[in-house]
Amino acid sequence: MAFMAHAQIRSYAFKKHADPVLICSGLTLHAMALRLQNHSQPLDTSNLDIRSINFADAWACEPQRPALASVSDALLLVCTAAPYIIAYRSGHSVEDRGCRMMVACEAQLLTSGLCFVVKEVTRRPRPYVYHTPAPLVSSLGHNAARSFFSGHAATAFCSAAISACFSGHAGRHRHDRTTWVPLFGICAVSTSLLRVWSGMHFPTDVIAGVITGSLIGYALPEIHDDN
Repeated sequence: MAFMAHAQIRSYAFKKHADPVLICSGLTLHAMALRLQNHSQPLDTSNLDIRSINFADAWACEPQRPALASVSDALLLVCTAAPYIIAYRSGHSVEDRGCRMMVACEAQLLTSGLCFVVKEVTRRPRPYVYHTPAPLVSSLGHNAARSFFSGHAATAFCSAAISACFSGHAGRHRHDRTTWVPLFGICAVSTSLLRVWSGMHFPTDVIAGVITGSLIGYALPEIHDDN
């Protein structure tokens, strides 16, 4: 039985070929997003008609609620820290813990970089823009046209997916899978819902973020799996 329990312990290893590519890719995406932002044009107000919003999003076109947005910001910090907490608790050696934390960093870097680039390319107005008086729209700033896709949802679910992978096998603190991981999952779901209720994102923005973050969050631990 002891041998079977030991065999189920999942370990991770640094990948000398993959890690530099992943880190450089994340940094490159952030640099691209910054360059696109510096060359972006003011928000186009000619098509700001609430009737032009697709059916899936029109029902959730909410005015801006800064208090709810602030709560989602706070929850995102919890979600972002989650995989590092789980990595420290679940790692069975110093090297394994370090690798797990690097996996989390790479995944979050890639997720946020990809999100920022897509935001700058699509430049979709946020829901609250449609509730802003026309003369004031031009003064909303660059962030008003960065709705697709939700970086909060992407990062939260990326972090939740990584946490689930790290705690999904027997080892130190294996009961985290039924305690801390569900709690962090609730934080991720709450963060995503609040982005809609606060008027910061449409439902399709959040869904796209959830899918993107989850895929990256599950893929990178598999790349570093040393079993």
